[in-house]
Amino acid sequence: MNLKESLCAVELFCELPDDLAEEVISRGSTVTVGPGVPVVNQGDRSAGMVMLIEGSADVVVDGRVVGSRTSPCCSSRAWLHACAGSRPRRPPRAAADSRPYAAAPGARRTGRGWQAGSMILPEVRDPRLVTIRRGGLLSDADHRLLAQWAAECAEHVLPLFETEVLSDTRPRDAIAAARAWAEGEMAMMAARAVGGHAMAAARPLRGAARFAAYAAGQAACVGHVAEHDLGAAAYAIKAVRASDPGNDDAGRLERDWQRNQLPEQVRTLVIEDQSRRNAICWSVFDD
Repeated sequence: MNLKESLCAVELFCELPDDLAEEVISRGSTVTVGPGVPVVNQGDRSAGMVMLIEGSADVVVDGRVVGSRTSPCCSSRAWLHACAGSRPRRPPRAAADSRPYAAAPGARRTGRGWQAGSMILPEVRDPRLVTIRRGGLLSDADHRLLAQWAAECAEHVLPLFETEVLSDTRPRDAIAAARAWAEGEMAMMAARAVGGHAMAAARPLRGAARFAAYAAGQAACVGHVAEHDLGAAAYAIKAVRASDPGNDDAGRLERDWQRNQLPEQVRTLVIEDQSRRNAICWSVFDD
């Protein structure tokens, strides 16, 4: 991937217009570091924001490895590509106040500027949609059911993308990745990266094809954050609405189809979550 594709493969920037993506890129610099070399030191506020373009890096806090990152990434909500020691000027609209980490020692903070996460994902998470290993109540089995359902929602509208962009397999690959993760055949971070590529495929498009690609990207990210299930469903509904703008019932019919595919074990959970998050999902789940 080139630099812009790497940036836009990160969920935070997947819908950033081309001119703003170029602006964000222009305000940073790219550096190469060798194994064992810190990129961001814990507590260092002068380092700006960092995006890992290629390779992988450990995250070390208080001398202990607490995780790792693979490219393209920049914490859970990312921004730029590297730091050479001086703080870049703030980019317009794009997470201007964020200070994420990537690479070695770092601190994490979610941006409060423009971000894709302002829709779909709630500020206060429902513990029923947080996995048990992260202190919530969601079992691994139910988590995987949510990913499978999200893949079905995305696959149902995939033709709206593929009829317009015949040679691009990224959304189809993302749906396959969602299922592969649910079946234990793909690592979560690998599936999430494939989802980022699908969302990058959406960026130059408009209308139904764009939303269908975003639905696929969201489905592949369910393994990382379970609430992306409604991202897949909501974008699929938006795709159907865009494909048939004269039909006031198109979105409702797609929503009802999606609900009919819900596994019984998670049906109540998802429908209650749709009601809770309807306002940040473009109100597509309205009755």
